[in-house]
Amino acid sequence: MNENFNGIILFISDHCKVCEKQKELFDKLKIKYTKVVCDEDPNYWIENYNIDVLPETRIYEFGKSVWSRVDIIQNDYDIKFLENYI
Repeated sequence: MNENFNGIILFISDHCKVCEKQKELFDKLKIKYTKVVCDEDPNYWIENYNIDVLPETRIYEFGKSVWSRVDIIQNDYDIKFLENYI
C-alpha cells in the first residue's frame, strides 16, 4: 500500500451476496471508496492484507489501516462514522 494513501477500501467478492449488500449500502451513502475485488487474486490480498472474512471495510491513513469492520456495516454509529470520515 502506498504510504501516502488515505481512504476507505471495501474488500468484497463478486460472488458474495453479503458483499453485494455492503456495496449497495456504500452506493446509497454515496461514499467514494476503492473497490478491491478479492477474486482477482485472493491469495495476494489474503497474504498481504490479512483478509480473513469478506466483506471487510478498512480506513487507511498514510498507508496504514486505522479502522476496520468485518461483515456488513449496518448500525447507525458506524454509518455516521464513515459519513463523517469522508
